[in-house]
Amino acid sequence: MRKREKTPLAAVVALLACAAVGPQAPFAAVVDQRPVSAPAEAVPGEIVVGYEPATSAAERAAARRQAGVGAVQALGTALQLVEVREGSTAAALTELRTEKDVRYASRNWLRRPSAVPNDPLFGHLWGLHNTGQPIGQQNPVSGTADADIDAPEAWSVETGWAPGPGAVEPIVAVMDTGVDLGHRDLASRLWTNAGEVPGNDLDDDGNGYADDVNGYDFAGDSVSDPLDSDADPDDPDGHGTHVSGTILAEGNDGEGIVGVAPGSRLMALKVCALDEEGEASCPLAAMIEAYAYAAANGARVLNGSLGGSGFAAAEVALLNASPEVLFVFAAGNEEADNDEQPSYPCALDEQPGYVAENLLCVAATNLSDGLAGFSNFGAESVDLAAPGVKTLSAYPEALVDTDEFLPYVFMSGTSMAAPHVAGAAALLTAASPSTTPAQAKAAIMASTDARPALAGKTVSGGRLNLHQALQALGLEPAPEEEGEPGGGETDEGVTPPPVGQLAPSPAAPAQPRASIGPQAAPRAFFSKRPGKLVRTRRRRATAVFRFASDQPNVSFICVVDGGVSRACPERLRRSFSIGRHVVMVRARDAAGNAGPYAVHRFRVKLVR
Repeated sequence: MRKREKTPLAAVVALLACAAVGPQAPFAAVVDQRPVSAPAEAVPGEIVVGYEPATSAAERAAARRQAGVGAVQALGTALQLVEVREGSTAAALTELRTEKDVRYASRNWLRRPSAVPNDPLFGHLWGLHNTGQPIGQQNPVSGTADADIDAPEAWSVETGWAPGPGAVEPIVAVMDTGVDLGHRDLASRLWTNAGEVPGNDLDDDGNGYADDVNGYDFAGDSVSDPLDSDADPDDPDGHGTHVSGTILAEGNDGEGIVGVAPGSRLMALKVCALDEEGEASCPLAAMIEAYAYAAANGARVLNGSLGGSGFAAAEVALLNASPEVLFVFAAGNEEADNDEQPSYPCALDEQPGYVAENLLCVAATNLSDGLAGFSNFGAESVDLAAPGVKTLSAYPEALVDTDEFLPYVFMSGTSMAAPHVAGAAALLTAASPSTTPAQAKAAIMASTDARPALAGKTVSGGRLNLHQALQALGLEPAPEEEGEPGGGETDEGVTPPPVGQLAPSPAAPAQPRASIGPQAAPRAFFSKRPGKLVRTRRRRATAVFRFASDQPNVSFICVVDGGVSRACPERLRRSFSIGRHVVMVRARDAAGNAGPYAVHRFRVKLVR
């Protein structure tokens, strides 16, 4: 569902203030200079020690023994990287600083480059990176800094700009008006059906569709002729191409824009045809075929930026039968409460018989993190929001009526919000291929940025944050408390240099994933939790959780309803309001290794 901007677009500029980088700059040299307020991070258990110049090797060894640390690597004539062998990192730091032969000691801080691609129109993608810059050239609109999904911060962890051999390139099905397969920002990202020989008019792989090399046209070119389907999912409307660009337009190629998950593959599923007025209509029969096709051909995410008021039990059955696919749908543009006036398929998870673990319903936010004026909402039926106003993306060149940004246009709608979330799900899958749709959904829901305008309007009350979703899956250390690495408290009492201003040190790998790997890290689980539905006669209900781990001597870190991660006891007792809630917990051992989050989703219902 979209609204196309009618204002003509203006001349192409290289980049705006948020990314002043020439289009030919190599990606490795591109660093985001925006101040980052995220807490400091450090390699667990490692310390950088500077000795007094005149100290001998024996004196340095004595200082290390006294502090319970061991040498790892020489960093210069009087510098060493050491690791904690006994006790805590904080205790070792304290001891080292009291040693007469030690000039200074600090944690092995991490510095992360913020990945900013060289795509020349990146500065107009405020939903990915918002500094308050003007968007558009004629009648430009500016928003609020950081009212975005933190894409550059997430790309520092997982990008997939140029996937190498063996890299995971998750398949994203776009169920829409079709796709301009030759678009300069999409042509290299197409999914290819390896079992099909193109152009021979034969069903080589026996799946019932001849020549379905990059997808299929299930709707034909006209609503009046629904059987006019073929293997060419062309886009006579432009909507599907625009949606596709937001999800996975090629990145860092010096061309146009970049998608949220540029290392993904696009499966084009055309389910909408044009009626006599030239408007796109999407028959349920075509959508049903597309659901089944996507699941059968390996799609991990399906984006459906479409909807209507008619409920179909067949959709519930098909989504239930496809637990390996995460379905992302637009909430609709009627300014309506979906709890009262459901828009399907977005509201399917409110229907009896649907488990709802693989569906996300998305509302739209504006450039200042407000709920877009046209967007549907729903405290129980709409899961979260994402940027959906004045979104620049790909468009078929033949349909563009201005050449200022050819072939890209601005559009607005919940149709533009949903692909931000679909792209986020694809990036999570690329970073952690074993992630299930239910886990991806839980991570996305638990990591949103809470916004006042969305409180009571969506289940999460928040807007998508891609970087935090990666953290929720355990793919990057999440900020923690009590002076531990990541808690924001520095060793010297001053704030370390902002993220993105220094390259990662050779001694401090930018992505220490081994510390959270499945073999090294403890795993948490719920030994007691409330059921999926908690009934109460009051406005709030009390729920009790107990946590356990597969390893002894661990501490627990909790995230409740997407809040800040914090240490929590083995028994957590909390009061919850009416509505849906998510509690996540992970275990951390004495060495600082933290495993993946265990997730419990439940709903508090008022009964009279």
